[in-house]
Amino acid sequence: MSAPTPPLRELARALADVVGVAERLAFWAGIALPCVHLPLLALRGFSPETMPLLAALWTIHGVALLAGRGHLSDGPNR
Repeated sequence: MSAPTPPLRELARALADVVGVAERLAFWAGIALPCVHLPLLALRGFSPETMPLLAALWTIHGVALLAGRGHLSDGPNR
């Protein structure tokens, strides 16, 4: 197979940058989201009004943890 042409290499590099940014954002969202759902849970508890919001926040938190789990795992200091 031949080497990618320069425009394809640039596209691949840009895509890798976008994936890196998305992974970084997901990592930090996974850290920050408990600051939203834990106070909600502490102040309002489990009720029919809060359960849909809590379920959505927990789902988003789980997705963020999975998507951001590789952040800094292969950095230069590792």
